Amino acid sequence: MNVAARPFAPILSTLMVESITLRNFKGYSDCKIENLRRINLVVGDNGSGKTALLEALFLAAGATPELVLRARQWRGLEGAFSGSQDAVSEAIWADIFHLFRTNKSAYVGLKGKGEENRSVTVIMNAPGSIRVIPPPRDQSAKTPKQQSDLPPIEFKYEVQGLGIRTVVPSFTENGIRFNELPRSYVRSAFYAANQTAPGSEMASNFSTLSKRFDSARFSTLLHDLFPDIKNPSIEISAGQPLLFVTATGIPKRMPIGLASGGSNKLAAILLSIAVMEGGLVIVDEIENGLYYRRIPDIWRAIIKFAAEYNCQIFASSHSSECIRSLAEIAAESPDE
Repeated sequence: MNVAARPFAPILSTLMVESITLRNFKGYSDCKIENLRRINLVVGDNGSGKTALLEALFLAAGATPELVLRARQWRGLEGAFSGSQDAVSEAIWADIFHLFRTNKSAYVGLKGKGEENRSVTVIMNAPGSIRVIPPPRDQSAKTPKQQSDLPPIEFKYEVQGLGIRTVVPSFTENGIRFNELPRSYVRSAFYAANQTAPGSEMASNFSTLSKRFDSARFSTLLHDLFPDIKNPSIEISAGQPLLFVTATGIPKRMPIGLASGGSNKLAAILLSIAVMEGGLVIVDEIENGLYYRRIPDIWRAIIKFAAEYNCQIFASSHSSECIRSLAEIAAESPDE
């Protein structure tokens, strides 16, 4: 799991994101998606922009461009860089812009009922760029100032009621650093299609539930979906805390990832929903690793947990079984 939240920032207690607007962002020239609900499934052919849409949502919600670097790694791109600052900036950031049109800003906007009314505008400055800064309105007679040596890239976050905060990446000996981030964010977690949730993060999320006496719902639901797996707990393995379970026919408790890849994935998603109350859980290719006959019950479990913990779900899928299952279940909970 890749979590955008940081512990020192305030958590939003309400949702939802009701619409998303993208302009000049990756595969999107100009796009607006409205009437979003608690459960949202993105469907399309390979290369149609499903993952880019989910990444845009995560970037705008999380309030840090470091999420762009994570997304590169999820797509299999290396995290180490060398070369001039301009060359590295071009390599890292240029693909944010539709058709690599870096002379025009990229924009992702979210609309909702509260501070999820937010946006990020990405501006890539050409080497040697000069910006003209007009004088204040009450001093209009003054000569406009010129600002040179602009940073290669700027991320301008605007949050309802909090104004605009500009985040500028800088290159250091230890990698890329970011200046002070906006103090508000929408709690969110992203599951990439080609990655397994880290065991330590699953253990941490289960521990959070356990400490507030709220782990029984998760344990019961997991057992209902995977009857051979029960009694989850946190155990230490080679010095690391992991989520262990009892599996039918196995004489020792074992990490859930060894018991079943499908149960491991679903456990990660459900635990994330439970600790992201009032936020977003984003899952790319949600059907990966799940047996097709289990998918209807898995959707019902996700819908149930999302409602109980006031969490909004955005997922993508290539699977016809996954799509048909959710379409049928939607009739049971049309408002969701």
